[in-house]
Amino acid sequence: MQHAWARLYGQPRFAVAWSAYLAAREDTHMVAHIHAQRAQLATTLEQRMVQSFPELGHGPEAAARVQFVLSVLRGLGLAAPFSPPDTTAPQLRVLSDYLQSLQPLQSLQPFSPEELT
Repeated sequence: MQHAWARLYGQPRFAVAWSAYLAAREDTHMVAHIHAQRAQLATTLEQRMVQSFPELGHGPEAAARVQFVLSVLRGLGLAAPFSPPDTTAPQLRVLSDYLQSLQPLQSLQPFSPEELT
């Protein structure tokens, strides 16, 4: 989690990119372009999350769990520039605790790769 935060979501460029996305939301051609670019990125991020946290990729709600974790990271990344500096680390710990609370791999049913798309 710390790695994902430090390399992507916690970087100033993350909030800048989302500012541009939101500013362009009325431009249908730009939205289509952003959607296509984000779709490629989303697939890569989902695969990396499952590689890093295999328990996310098992069970009937695998795709929803992966998206949940990515949504939390996105939300933290968007709020960070407007939040006191000491608020992000405790939330990342809570997210890490959530990941650690998931069932061990041997008790979960594997998912099909199509469930993540």
